[in-house]
This record gives sequence, C-alpha cells and structure tokens, in this order.
Amino acid sequence: MTAAVATLPPPVGARTLELRGLRLNSAFQPIVSLSHRRVVGHEALLRATDAQGHAVPPLQALALATGAAAEARLDTDCLQLHVANFGRQAQGAQWLFANLRPGTFLRGAREAVIAQLSTALHEHGLTPQQLVLEVTEDAVADPSAFESAGQAAREAGCLLALDDFGAGHSNFDRVWRIRPDIVKLDRSLVQRGALDGGVARVIAQMVSLLHQCGALVLMEGIETADEANVALDCDVDLVQGYRFGRPMPQLQGTERLSRPLVSAWSQFERRAGDSSRAHRERIAPYLNAIGHGGSLIEAGRSVAAAAGPRPRARCR
Repeated sequence: MTAAVATLPPPVGARTLELRGLRLNSAFQPIVSLSHRRVVGHEALLRATDAQGHAVPPLQALALATGAAAEARLDTDCLQLHVANFGRQAQGAQWLFANLRPGTFLRGAREAVIAQLSTALHEHGLTPQQLVLEVTEDAVADPSAFESAGQAAREAGCLLALDDFGAGHSNFDRVWRIRPDIVKLDRSLVQRGALDGGVARVIAQMVSLLHQCGALVLMEGIETADEANVALDCDVDLVQGYRFGRPMPQLQGTERLSRPLVSAWSQFERRAGDSSRAHRERIAPYLNAIGHGGSLIEAGRSVAAAAGPRPRARCR
C-alpha cells in the first residue's frame, strides 16, 4: 500500500523536489481528535519515486544527503515542500506535523532553519502555531543544544512534539524537562495494550502522568478496532493510523472517517454501559444492607444491631 501511494501522481499544482534522479513529494496522514470527533491536523510524510516511477523508501532517499550540513539542507527543503503542499490544501487552522532529524533540530537555531520555516509558512498562508515539529528523544541527549533549539522554535510560535515515546529507554524526566506540547506514544504500546488488559491499564496511567506534565497525548499506529478501543479507554487526546486514514497526497476530511469514529465511540459507550451495570450489580448487596441498617436505626435499634448480620428468612 505504501508503494502504491508513493507512485500516485501529486495533485495538480503540488510542489515536488528533484534529488539525484528521484522525485520527492508529500503525503499526509490525518490526525484525529477523539473528543472532538474530527480531523485536527495531518502528519507530513516524504514519498519518493525513481525515474521509472517506482517507489523508493524515504529513508533511502534521505540517505543521499551525507554530512550534517547536507542533511540539514535536505530536511529544510523537505519541510518547505510539505508546507507548500499543505498550505495549498488546508482549510481552517489545522496542524501540520513534520519530522526533523535530531541533528537538524539541534542546529535549527544556529543555522536559521526555524526562520526559514517561518518565512515559508507565511508565504503559504499558514501561521507558526500550525506547525508541530516532531523530534525524538535522541535530540534531548544534548540538553543545552536542545534548550536553544526548542527556545527558537517556541519563540517563533511553533509547537513541539516528542515522538516515539515508550520505545527504548523513554522516561518522564525528559518530558518534565523539555515540556513538549504533544507526546506521541510509540506504536508498540498500542499493539501490546490491545492484547493485554494489564498493559492497557499501565498505558492509561502513563497517559494520566503525561497529562499532568501539561502535554496532549497522541497514540499512533492505530490499525484495528481493538487498538482504537485502547486509545479511548486510555483517554488519549489524538489518534493516528490506518484505522483512520492512510497517507495520501490529498488532505483527508472528517467525512471520510465517520464510520471508524462512530464505530469506536459506539463500542466505547457499550463497554462503559456494561461496566456500569456490572458495578451496580456488585455493590447492590452493600447498598441493600446499608438501607436495611438505616431503617433499623430509624426504628430505634442500636447501631451494633443494625450493623449485624441480617436474619435469614425461614423456610416453611
């Protein structure tokens, strides 16, 4: 499917890049707010084809840039490509999520990458507040450089997202230190949570802690109904994955997502109703005992007598 999407022609008027015989273009995957039940943004993804129109893995295309300076230039060119293709289609104040390699992000303040992106956003009718820069925890390995780059991005008005949280050696200390606006949970978490209720409960606690850190939580890689259920049960804010839309050259609207959204919420409400009924059944004997004891006290019996075991009904 990824290869098929990569070979789709870009929309009329879309911008492309040429890189050593490859054509680079943009694909956008919708990001959905569960509470608002609508698309609130898209993640920009690079797609590449060779001279024969065959799909080339994006990482293979990015590897053609060797050296820190060349990588930063290519990253910046790709981001400007995404901004141009997003801006020509965007309606309303949706977010554009865009990935940056750690090295590029850390050099962003010194090499004016953020300034170039701000200019590109303005040229295409977008505001810096619509750009969400995704960085992995690798970028936090140099706290001083990260603080400088993060400050430059925030001063420009951009938002920061910490990507792939939960993979490897993720920890909350980094979240407290860098204060990302959005944390993206790694797909491995939702996969495990859909198979193991105990893991799902741990993920819910993790989401609660991230909310206390002041971050929105995005669960990516949602592919099945069970995984969508995990996202709702864990109270995440945003979701992304094939269940809600594959990367496409065109932006996708909420109307295309109505069926999986309705299905997810219907199952959630059904599970919530079943859980509520089961809870009422569990506590019914205790409520009855409390009511019976209250009646005895009201009739003048002592608290000890009212709290004692109820007499069994005699069989005749």
